[in-house]
Amino acid sequence: TLPFFFVESELFLDVVLALRKSVLDIMPSRHQLSGGIFNDQVTMAITDEKRAFMGLKNRNTFMTLLADGWKTASNVHVLGSSLVCIDQIMIFDTTEEGSEHHAIVVANNLELMIMKALEDGSVTLGAVCTDDAPQFACAQRKLSLQFPSLIFILCWRIK
Repeated sequence: TLPFFFVESELFLDVVLALRKSVLDIMPSRHQLSGGIFNDQVTMAITDEKRAFMGLKNRNTFMTLLADGWKTASNVHVLGSSLVCIDQIMIFDTTEEGSEHHAIVVANNLELMIMKALEDGSVTLGAVCTDDAPQFACAQRKLSLQFPSLIFILCWRIK
C-alpha cells in the first residue's frame, strides 16, 4: 500500500491523470462494448456451448430440461429453460408468458419447450425439473400423462 502523502502529492495525481487520458483513448466506448464486441462474445459463447453439447448428445446421454418462471423488472412474466447434461448447461429457450401465468398456461408453455427439445431427435430428454410453485406442480402432473417416458422433478428451493 502507498502512504497518503505519496498518493496526495501533485506529481502522483498528474501521472494518474495522464495515464487515465491515454487509457481512455485506446479503450472501447461503452457503446462499442455493448454492441459489436458484446454480441460477438455472446455468439462465440453460444457456439462453444453448442459444440460441447453436441459431443454429449453423440454419446446418447440423457439430458434434463430445467424450467423456471420469473418476473422481469418491467413486470413481464417469463418462462426460461436450460438443458443440463452432466456438468454442461446450455440455455435452451425463453418464452414470454404474458399476463397469465396460471397452471394451464405454464403447462402449455412447458409442453412447447419439451416438444421443441424432442422435435429434431438430437436430444435424448430424460427428465424435466421445475421449481415447486403450485402452477409448475400442476403442469408437471398434467404433462406426466402426456409424456410417460419423462421423469418430472420438483426442485425444492430454500425459502
